[in-house]
Amino acid sequence: MLKYLWTNRERHPVLSRLWLKDWAKRLLTFPRLLGSICRQAMLRLQGAIIESPVFIAPCNYNGLRSYLKISRNTFIGRVALHLYDRIDIGSSVVINDGAVLFTASHDVESKDFRTTTAPIVIGDYAWIASGAILLPGVEIGAGAVVGAGAVVRGHIPDFGIAVGNPATLLNHTRTRDLNYNPAALTAVFGAWLGNSN
Repeated sequence: MLKYLWTNRERHPVLSRLWLKDWAKRLLTFPRLLGSICRQAMLRLQGAIIESPVFIAPCNYNGLRSYLKISRNTFIGRVALHLYDRIDIGSSVVINDGAVLFTASHDVESKDFRTTTAPIVIGDYAWIASGAILLPGVEIGAGAVVGAGAVVRGHIPDFGIAVGNPATLLNHTRTRDLNYNPAALTAVFGAWLGNSN
């Protein structure tokens, strides 16, 4: 990721006001950048598949990290990931702080409290808002939105907008013309890439 940021960095004449401003931002945000890089390295060592660049805030993990796959340009806030089955996160996805992704539960009809698992799949450009809960087996379509605090237990179609508990689809959909990089929108990446990316 450092190579990507260095190669694509915004460049201004050395010692100019903009150059000094850029390097001040880079120094101030470097601890957060380094934290994300270290978290990604640890997850990869534990078997996760993570494309670069992405930004990952401190998260709570339960289960096997090898069940995690994150595609490029994705932003993951301070979330809880319960990795008892696969969690596949597409590219350019936003998962805001407080979201919880469950891949396991208990069979309420089981006399021995049997655990059941199912994967979670999140399509490209999806947005999982703050405090949303995704239950085992959920599929979030490309460009779909899960509203703040929504509890999703089924499939959300491409560009669908789901809100509430239990989550229900709104009558309108999100625009289909999506072209952004959530990781680049963070202050950490912005310090390197500027406003053009």
